[in-house]
Amino acid sequence: QTYRIWLPDDQPEMIFTQKFFEQKLLYLHANPVEAKITATMEEYPYSSAAFYSTGKEGLIPITPMRFLE
Repeated sequence: QTYRIWLPDDQPEMIFTQKFFEQKLLYLHANPVEAKITATMEEYPYSSAAFYSTGKEGLIPITPMRFLE
């Protein structure tokens, strides 16, 4: 079976603002919930959702992203 991370017709966009970054991050964090893998975003062990909501480190080290506007 073959899996895709990105849809073939996606158009990349540069992220220049904190608001746009947070929108895209929320989309990524919601994917395991949408796929019914977990009940909450923070439960998915390979997500940074728990880090961004609680500051708690997960399986993968996270470097927080911030944009100067």
